[in-house]
Formats: sequence, structure tokens, C-alpha cells
Amino acid sequence: MTIRLKKIRNYYKTIACSIAILELSILPGKTLPKFPEIQNIDKVEHFVAYFLLTICLLIESKRFRTLKQSVLLLLYPITYGVLMELLQFFTHDRTPSLLDIVANSLGAIVALLILQLIRKRHG
Repeated sequence: MTIRLKKIRNYYKTIACSIAILELSILPGKTLPKFPEIQNIDKVEHFVAYFLLTICLLIESKRFRTLKQSVLLLLYPITYGVLMELLQFFTHDRTPSLLDIVANSLGAIVALLILQLIRKRHG
């Protein structure tokens, strides 16, 4: 098996999560699953999606031993979140939101902090 294929296989959860986020980001709003009518529930959805994406990335990368490595890995989910919001400019009934970008980024940052705390406590 080539090195590239092994790398892709090592990140299959991150790739799957990224594809799911892409699909949910560009689907027409009326086709998305409906959740209870709670004000700003979509921000919670954004937070959770990028929290999970970051957890997958950090665990699969096995390179978040130092804070510097972890922060560098955060570039992917945060940049991906910004790109997904910008992509919504080109969809029929979706609009990008700065607050969605904030929720995406916070989900990624909280995932990193939690994993760092777990790693610190359990060696």
C-alpha cells in the first residue's frame, strides 16, 4: 500500500466527518433535519460538528503531544469552518454567518482543550 493511501486510511474518521459537514453546509436549508425551535440552536449544532471533527483529527493524527502541535492542527477545522461558511454564498437558500464561524471555532478549541486536559491527567 502506498504511503498516501495509508495516510488517508489513518484519517478516515476525520474525512468522513468533513464530508458530513460539507453536505450539511451546502444542502438547502429546508432539507435539513428539524430540531426543536430553540433560539440559536444552530450555533450549538455548529459547535458540536466542529468539536467532533477536531476530536477525530487530534486522535487520528497522534501528533498533539505538545500544545504547539495541537494549535497547528487547529488550523484545519477552523479554516474548514470558514470555507464552509463562504461556500454558502453559492448555495440557493443558505447564507454565511460570522456567528457560525465563531461557533465552529469554539467547538474546535474546546475539543483541543478537553483532549489536552485528558492527556495531562492520564499521561
